[in-house]
Amino acid sequence: KTDDSVQAAIALDLDADGNLWLYTANTLQQRSKGNCSIRRYDAMTGRLDWQYDVEVSKASKKNNVIGGAMASPVIGRNGLDGLCFFTVCSAKDVRGSAAASVLIALDKTSGEVVWQKALEAYTYSSPVAIYTEAGEGRIIQALSNGKLLLLDGLSGNQISTLDIEGTINASPAVYKNTLVIGTQGKNTSYIYGIAL
Repeated sequence: KTDDSVQAAIALDLDADGNLWLYTANTLQQRSKGNCSIRRYDAMTGRLDWQYDVEVSKASKKNNVIGGAMASPVIGRNGLDGLCFFTVCSAKDVRGSAAASVLIALDKTSGEVVWQKALEAYTYSSPVAIYTEAGEGRIIQALSNGKLLLLDGLSGNQISTLDIEGTINASPAVYKNTLVIGTQGKNTSYIYGIAL
């Protein structure tokens, strides 16, 4: 039971001991108020291992943004091996204030927050992890307002930003040193290839 709609893809992770874990989170659509519950399950038994709740706002006529996890999670590898990353829209409390969205890095084993970053615009786009040749992990997060953030995956510190034209709701794809992402909007519908 997930308490509400699950619209983002589920992520799987096989640990060093051969345990298969399932990571998921819900939106807030079937209830008038509540949480986006980020959960890790034993994928073979369905047993809940941990849960982290983020209070979110429900979409209104004024703000038609779906609260909760519309974006799929990222499971860290290489230098980010102990972390998983979730993006949540319409978070009510991020360091004491409301945020359009929040990117949260959680410890995969305990479910404890390692870092979180408030985002200035709603975000349906899934984060993506990229790695240097040395295995250092970076997270790229696209925001609906056309901004792309490059973050240090271990700390959440912002390394750089790039503004592109159009609304971003799509998730990026990365191949080698190129990121590809689509935008939407009147006269602003493009596919961008961005050198990393």
